[in-house]
Order: sequence, then structure tokens, then C-alpha cells
Amino acid sequence: MSPHVWRGSLLAVVAAISLTTMNVFVKLIGTNIPVYELIWCRFFVGLILLFPVLFFSRDFRFKLKNPLKFLLRTISALLGSALLFMAVQRTSLAQALLLANTTPLIVPILAFLMVHAKTTKFGVFGILLGFVGVGVVLNPTHSTIGLGALLALASAFFVALAILQIRLIGKTMGTLPMLFYYFLMSTVITTPFGLIKMVIPHSSKILLFLLLIGVIGFIYQLCSTLSYKLAPVRLTTPILYLNVLLGSLFEWALWGQKPTLSFWIGCLIIIIGVLITLFFGHPNAVPTIKGDPHD
Repeated sequence: MSPHVWRGSLLAVVAAISLTTMNVFVKLIGTNIPVYELIWCRFFVGLILLFPVLFFSRDFRFKLKNPLKFLLRTISALLGSALLFMAVQRTSLAQALLLANTTPLIVPILAFLMVHAKTTKFGVFGILLGFVGVGVVLNPTHSTIGLGALLALASAFFVALAILQIRLIGKTMGTLPMLFYYFLMSTVITTPFGLIKMVIPHSSKILLFLLLIGVIGFIYQLCSTLSYKLAPVRLTTPILYLNVLLGSLFEWALWGQKPTLSFWIGCLIIIIGVLITLFFGHPNAVPTIKGDPHD
């Protein structure tokens, strides 16, 4: 394994840990702070942290090709992030993270609908198997499907849409410009909501949690983007499922909740379905891109 792949894999591990930890703080805050304010804090703090990196970079340029298309990509990714936060507030952390990670199953479907990209029979089988796993996780015969689970699946849909939009824009955009305009546009879009209906944190603990969401969200975005650049998506995507295990551990340690057997069976089926889709689906159906917008 080349040094680039090793570094990419390590960054994917850090990204998985960061994504899980960020959502732990979202769940700890609960509904005390509106989701749009959580999102604004995430991207505003991230934008501030990004400025020193841009200052010392010799390669960064402010020029943006296809600004309208990139804006549409940002809106899709922003919706994905907001829906994931809403899901984490309403359902178990592990379930929200698992269902939000079904993005690789949705990308080929959208690719077929939007650009008529074909998927092999093995790829179709992997997609169907993955959604069987989703059904096992939701377990509708024993309980109703909650709003949180539906929000997590909706998050996966919008992240998949953002991934496909980046593929259509092209892979010529550098990592730093992509991060800069993603954070900038996300901050600008969410600022009006924050100004109109901002909720002032009632404690220093909540304020600290908001700051940590921004800092850890920045680490996640940077690491996930670089990991996809250095290592193949077929390697980094399975590593990101580490956040499901971490989410389960956090949930057990902080809230005393243990995932059910059906959850773990469904989780295993989803991961197998994703692996089959990534390894045996047509490459046009699962684009290899620079970065993951989840977000």
C-alpha cells in the first residue's frame, strides 16, 4: 500500500471519529438550539479556521468556475447536514449515522436518473441488498418508522445529490477552493436565519458545545476531503462506517442505550451492500470525487 493510501486511510479514520463526535455534541445540545443555528456555527467557525490555512497557501486562488452549479451543490450538501442534525436530535445516534451512510446506495440511482449512467447486475444487487438492510434496521413490523430515521435517509439523499453535482462540475477544482466556497456559501445562506431567530445559549456549556461543533466539523470536512483525494473511494467509504460503531459506544456510555440485534444485522447487510456496489458497480455509477459534503 502506497504512503498516499495509508495517509488517506488514516484521514478517513479521523474523519469518522470527528463526524461522530460532532453529532454527539449536537445530541447533547438537543432542541435547546435550533438546527439552523447549529449549522451556522459549524460553518462560520470552520470558515474562520480556514483563513489561516488559505493565508499560508501558495496555490489558493479565489477564482470559481461554475459558481451557480457549485451553489446548487452547496445547498444540497447543506440540506444533508441540516437533516442529519435533525435526525440525531430525534432518534438514536447510531441509527442516524448508519442511515445517513447509505449515500453510496443512492448515488447510482440518481446517476441513472440524471445522466443515464448504467450499473452492473452486481451493482444493482448490492443496492437492493443495502436497502434490505435498511428495512431490517427500521424493523417496521415491531415499531413504527420514526421521523428521525426518515430524516437520516433524506440526509443521505441530499448528500448523494451533492456528490453527483460535484462529479458533473468536474474534478479540476482544488481542495482549498472547494472547502473555502463551501464554508463561505453555507455561512452566507444560514446567516439570515441566525440573525432573525437566533437563540442565545443559556449556559457556557452550550456555548462551548457550539464552538466544538464548529471546530470538529472543520476537522471532519478537511480530513474527509483529503482522504478522498489521497485514497480510493472504495477504501475510504467502508472506513467511514466506523462512525456507526463509535456512535453506538457513545450512546451506551452517555445515555445507556444499546443497539438491538436487528440493528447490527441490518448494519452488516448495509455494509455488504455498499461494498458490492462500490467494488462491482459500474464506475460511472459511483463517481470518485474529491471530498465528501456530509454531511
